Amino acid sequence: RLARIGPGWVVGVMEACSGLVNPGVYIAVTACRLHHLPSSAMSDIEKQNPMLMLQLYKLLAHLMAKRQDSTVEQLFTLRSIMHSSASHAKPLSRST
Repeated sequence: RLARIGPGWVVGVMEACSGLVNPGVYIAVTACRLHHLPSSAMSDIEKQNPMLMLQLYKLLAHLMAKRQDSTVEQLFTLRSIMHSSASHAKPLSRST
């Protein structure tokens, strides 16, 4: 498992915004509801209602920023764990 995401998260945002055709494979480990917005539909919306597409891009940018904040927080936690004083302690003996 590479990541765990919860309600309201969007996958494939960077790929969709950059125009990649195959954004990847995602597998849910629990039941979920998925909504798919193909890039062709996004192009149609952009032509028919540019303001709606601008609002969608703003929402996606906000969600990507939240994801980045979460990732930075997780990396900081991992760094703290790796550099804690406990990591410099002597290993426990397996002998009884």
